[in-house]
Amino acid sequence: MRAFLGLLLLLTACTPVATPAVPDTPEFRVVRIVDGDTFIVGAEATTVRLIGVNAPEHDECYGPEATAGLADLIGGSTVRLTTDVEQTDRYGRLLAYVYVDGVFVNEALVEQGDAIARPYPPNVALQPVLETAMEQARREHRGLWDVCASAAAGSVEIVEIEADPPGPDEQRLDEETITLANRSDRPIDLTGWTVRDGSSVHRFVFDSTVLAPKATLRIRSGCGPDRPEDLAWCAGGPVWDNQGDIAIILDAAGHIVDVFTYTSE
Repeated sequence: MRAFLGLLLLLTACTPVATPAVPDTPEFRVVRIVDGDTFIVGAEATTVRLIGVNAPEHDECYGPEATAGLADLIGGSTVRLTTDVEQTDRYGRLLAYVYVDGVFVNEALVEQGDAIARPYPPNVALQPVLETAMEQARREHRGLWDVCASAAAGSVEIVEIEADPPGPDEQRLDEETITLANRSDRPIDLTGWTVRDGSSVHRFVFDSTVLAPKATLRIRSGCGPDRPEDLAWCAGGPVWDNQGDIAIILDAAGHIVDVFTYTSE
């Protein structure tokens, strides 16, 4: 991994250009697709995680299709890679913008609805490109935005996330919140619905909850008592990344109700 990364960094610009262009970097053979946003390249079996995108997990709606989408784009091919501010994540995976046959793969996946644009600060040089691709895919109901769209989409929305309240994160969990709103004129039963972050590590599942018409509901990351319009996630630690994240609401069938992206800016 160290030799591989050294070669890549030597030939990669420190900051990617605003408009994606095929880089003049070495080519590496894709040897295995892990899921819709992760794959393995080269003789050293280096794991690569695409920057700025989040594909559904294997057990989520469109998970298998997302994996197949990445395989169709790069499976068995040679790819070119560039990095951003950080070269690896906490799992040791190489973080990269990926290109194959002149195609910017990160953007293509989002554009065809195989993944969602999700900021991973500080690696956000091309995030506006990915956000634009997601909005287009969403408008045109491509991929997961068609197959996984909930009948309740547009009725319940994420209206605010307080990701970084004043003070140490671990001591302000009751102030770290996400707020939902019922935009419809009818009560909506949220029982079995899920709110999750972009990593899918943090998940909150509603238990016997009905959101009244035009009402809002706040979920605190802390562990205090529930109140009618204020629920406790009891997450055991911070949920929302201070620098940027994506929040997703899924209905009881696992279909997408709403998506909310934010950054620290």
